Amino acid sequence: MSANAQDGFLNDTDEFGFLLEEVPRVLRRTLAHLIKTEGMAQTELANCLEQARATIVLTINHLEKLEIVERRSAEGGQRVWRIFLRPKAIEIIAELRKEAEVVYQKMLQGISKADLATIRIALEKMVGNARVC
Repeated sequence: MSANAQDGFLNDTDEFGFLLEEVPRVLRRTLAHLIKTEGMAQTELANCLEQARATIVLTINHLEKLEIVERRSAEGGQRVWRIFLRPKAIEIIAELRKEAEVVYQKMLQGISKADLATIRIALEKMVGNARVC
């Protein structure tokens, strides 16, 4: 493909999407869960994500190296670490939100609000049935 043909073919949104695809699923799930429940202990997080504790430790290690999360010692708990988001995570979350809105608008095009409400009720029941935390 010539340089002229490549211009405009891939944009920043595409590049961001490619990066997201490279991030392992467990990293994305961990970050998403911490957004909702910041300050969880590593073991609690492992249980909620139905992952081995060792997997979560490696995931948190990786997110720490990327300066997305930090471990803080729990009050009164020896060897208990709570996980908190760092400012860089907030930047990523804002970008993820924008990208998600674009995807959702496209996915939900042509689906009525009534149909969406029915789907949501069914999915919430399914999640509730399968919920560990």
